[in-house]
Amino acid sequence: MADPYKADKVMIACVTDEVTIITQAVDYYNIERLHLISFVKEPTDDENKAMAYRAKFYRKVHKAVINELDDDIEVIEHNDSETYLFDKMMESVYSIIEEEQRKGSIIFVNLSSGSKEFCAAAAIASMMHDDIHIFTMGGRSDALTMTKYDKMMDSITHDGKLTGRYYEYHDPYPLNGFRLNTPSINLVKALKVFSMIPLQKRSNTNVIRNLIIQGIWNPSESDDIGDRMMDTTAEYEGLLGKETKYKDPHYKELARKEAVQYQRKYIDKWKSLGWILKDPGTTGFKYKVTDEGLMNIRVFCPDTVFHIDSEDIIYLKKRL
Repeated sequence: MADPYKADKVMIACVTDEVTIITQAVDYYNIERLHLISFVKEPTDDENKAMAYRAKFYRKVHKAVINELDDDIEVIEHNDSETYLFDKMMESVYSIIEEEQRKGSIIFVNLSSGSKEFCAAAAIASMMHDDIHIFTMGGRSDALTMTKYDKMMDSITHDGKLTGRYYEYHDPYPLNGFRLNTPSINLVKALKVFSMIPLQKRSNTNVIRNLIIQGIWNPSESDDIGDRMMDTTAEYEGLLGKETKYKDPHYKELARKEAVQYQRKYIDKWKSLGWILKDPGTTGFKYKVTDEGLMNIRVFCPDTVFHIDSEDIIYLKKRL
């Protein structure tokens, strides 16, 4: 009897011409329920034999996937949507995710299975939800089923020309777009500065100071930086020097205010986006940048150069 308090492990996959890429992932993640998306276009009487062979082939592959699974794995089949239409796949995957999240399931999405349209739609639908485990799988070079060169070439050749798996396609099918907002570029730049400061020197004061010096400090909700460097602790440090700055009441008030702004605008947002997490292996459990945070840095500001030096305020003095 199933434990009503235990979350089910669920996988969403699409089957076209691959078996192992689905069944191996089911075994690896100990999946208990599999949503299997497929579509076989049954040929009409006036269509050629190739269409009939194609339908027979896809039905056989679909059956092989199910036969390879353990009997205790629940398989829910979705075979009424064309796997070659992006909007149909978007609708199917999104609705499955919504249904399984209402059940509290742990959801895995196999982006390497099925059609290209399924892969694209599944990736987007997954990223529209929290806590979805998306993954891909690469075939091992020593595990190819087609090893003879002539057979490989024959499979993608038509009338003596290399064409790919099909020698002709339908006309391009325009997609209805789904708007995905890019993250705040200033927030990503700030994360890059944060990541460049050595962990042992990554105090709030030092991070704030470097954000100000680099011209990134922006405690408002806008990405419009403007001239917000003025009237900051770093400015007062440049004017008063290290010996006198802590005696200035305005400096102390600014430092308190900046600490609150830093927590709210940067730390809390980075945490909510999954870009940082506390490292239990450090003194005081300092925050470290996650793989997701590093990916955003690489994608959205790869060429932005910062020179981090906790003692350097030359740039700031030039501004003053």
